Amino acid sequence: MIGLERGHALITMAIVSTNYLVRLGLQTVIKTRAHIQLIGEATSVAEAEELIAREKPHLVLVDSEGEINIRELVRKLKASVPTIKIILLGGIEDAQGTWQGLSSWIDGIVLSIQPPPALLATIDYVCHGQAKTIPDELNGTGRLNGMALGISNAGPSSLRSSDTLTKREREIIDLIGQGLPNKDIADRLCICSTTVRHHLTSIFDKLGVTSRQKLLIRAHQHGLVEFRTFA
Repeated sequence: MIGLERGHALITMAIVSTNYLVRLGLQTVIKTRAHIQLIGEATSVAEAEELIAREKPHLVLVDSEGEINIRELVRKLKASVPTIKIILLGGIEDAQGTWQGLSSWIDGIVLSIQPPPALLATIDYVCHGQAKTIPDELNGTGRLNGMALGISNAGPSSLRSSDTLTKREREIIDLIGQGLPNKDIADRLCICSTTVRHHLTSIFDKLGVTSRQKLLIRAHQHGLVEFRTFA
């Protein structure tokens, strides 16, 4: 079945969150895409199980910052509908503890500090792209390193590395924080996409990261970018 937007196949999805404002914010983001259809919401493991078993959506977006047992939920959803895609939404503070050990069960991770375009791009890629990878526009390398962020607090050496960033590299980090893909960054800075990729390689090396999501965490730790949450 073909959706109404850019020929994208229709994506049906559900939201699992105990936070009303998070659910409301996600509804607002999702409504901006005609090819993504929200089929229901759940606020507990039991509700999620029933909803997924009944509606069998392509994707479920799980808020990992609530009171739901994420490991139990993820395993039960995969057992109920093995083909379902699962994206976790959570904060930097929860990244390592909450997501560790779930790499073989989940298909994507989005930080709540990231802007809506990052979430929408992840949804599209998880449903239409290759399993266990995200597009270069999101991570710069095409690989999400086992689907776990697992990045520690920045130490003295990485702090010194951030001081070596050039003005242009800092501009690119700021635009990544706004959710812009390489092409849009290139257009904004009046340079070519290849140059953006070269800058990203240098940025990754200086900050000791391997993906855009890890870059966002590191940049946030260094005070290089500020983010707004979805809700």
